[in-house]
Amino acid sequence: MRELELLDGAPGSFVEWENRHGAVRRVDSTGTGLTLTHDATRETVNPGQLVTVARTSVR
Repeated sequence: MRELELLDGAPGSFVEWENRHGAVRRVDSTGTGLTLTHDATRETVNPGQLVTVARTSVR
């Protein structure tokens, strides 16, 4: 969770994680926001949404 919180405002940085079911998610800091990729779907998220997605994806 700490790494995710540090992403906003760190262009070029990313965090990737995989849950126990093998679902991989990756979030990139683009300099203008955060982009979440999962199953070839990309969406822009804010830091609050990102933390929620991360917590629910690893359950």
